[in-house]
Amino acid sequence: MKDQVHKSLSILNEMLLLAIGIAMVVISAIAFNNMKFDTTIQNQIVIDWTRQPFVEVKVVFGYKSACPNGFENIYARKWPGTKYGCDCINVFSQNISISHRDKVFDEFCTSTERYFGCIDVYGLQADTLISLGGFTICGRRSGQSFVDA
Repeated sequence: MKDQVHKSLSILNEMLLLAIGIAMVVISAIAFNNMKFDTTIQNQIVIDWTRQPFVEVKVVFGYKSACPNGFENIYARKWPGTKYGCDCINVFSQNISISHRDKVFDEFCTSTERYFGCIDVYGLQADTLISLGGFTICGRRSGQSFVDA
């Protein structure tokens, strides 16, 4: 009788642990699917590894200078631009909505907000940045990519 009770408790314990394990797997899967991962960096690494490596680098002086033949701009990056808005940073007047005090928000300033020190900020268009303050960094690729090596 004692052995049968012990065996029943052991089976019950194993079933309970199995149920907890299944619940943990389900909860983990749900949590993982709800997470939003930014994979931009990982994707860029994969792209870079499929391209030939840079074997030579040149600096070309002059604003928006073109790279020599056989070279490409290493730094070219898309800048997304900015939105218009109202800059009330360091403005704490009681005459301004509490939700706008000491903030930048995406509406134009009201005349009251301007009166108490807020400034309209105008949006800037997106642009491709190819120059670093008067010089461009150019590179020449050659050889096998890391993937093909």
